[in-house]
Amino acid sequence: MTGYLLYRFTMFAFNVGNTIWFYIWREPETRVYTLIYLTMQGILFLTFHDIVQFTLVTVEYVKQRKGRDLNEKMTWGHKFAWIVSNINCTLAPFITVFYWSFLDWDRDKDGWTPGVNTF
Repeated sequence: MTGYLLYRFTMFAFNVGNTIWFYIWREPETRVYTLIYLTMQGILFLTFHDIVQFTLVTVEYVKQRKGRDLNEKMTWGHKFAWIVSNINCTLAPFITVFYWSFLDWDRDKDGWTPGVNTF
């Protein structure tokens, strides 16, 4: 359990630190326009996912250290983390396929050709 807590903390610290750096210490003119990008919205949701997961794992770790029974029913925190995880795991491949199918185009050659890079 301690190893998984360390893993969750590492992911939490990396993503929250990256988000803080990106949205606070960047130039104001580039900060404003980044929220229109679907990839940035995906990264923000991934950061939210890591916050929820780290919080849940920390709560369960404290319960285990205090000797409480971990075989209880799913709490609302577990259900919320499950929903957030499902949304995040569905959103990431969608963003990737959408980007490579429709938005990645060669500006020097032919211009926009939808679906060329899908295959």
